[in-house]
Amino acid sequence: MLTLCAFTAPLRATRSRAFVPCALSAILLAGGCTQQAPPRAARNPSPTTASPWALPTSTMRWNEYACDLIARNQAGQFPAARILAYMNLAINNAIVAARQQGRKPDGAAAGAAATVLAFVFPKEEQAIAARLAGESAALAATNRADFTAGVEIGRKAAAEVIAAADEHGITMVLTGKRQFRH
Repeated sequence: MLTLCAFTAPLRATRSRAFVPCALSAILLAGGCTQQAPPRAARNPSPTTASPWALPTSTMRWNEYACDLIARNQAGQFPAARILAYMNLAINNAIVAARQQGRKPDGAAAGAAATVLAFVFPKEEQAIAARLAGESAALAATNRADFTAGVEIGRKAAAEVIAAADEHGITMVLTGKRQFRH
């Protein structure tokens, strides 16, 4: 294991003062990135959690699922950033539209995320649809109709985001080929 002295020895005394905090920060961050996340069961809050901020939202769950899809499909850094940006833009637009129509945002966020992810990862479309159906089935019958209506709002918002990306010539589908025009 390297010590702090191994990093600062070659540096001059004047530069080492500025370098040490940066090096320590980089080491700590790199160490945090290499650690595995706890299992899903360990991350779920207990039912006695009083704070609504402790509960995962639909947006958080779909972002986590998108990251899983990105990792499984080895999308790369820049496509991953683009996928998450478009998905979250669609989610935001869907939530705004749902609230304007007096609907709860969870169904809209789920519908928008599922639509963008199915467009970007066409091979995963069945798994994405199954996840969306499972989320809907887990709800009580009284909330299911509102959730389903929200999903349709989300699908429309996602279709608008996808159309805008196509209009501007931005490729969203992963084909494994370099598609930059420069």
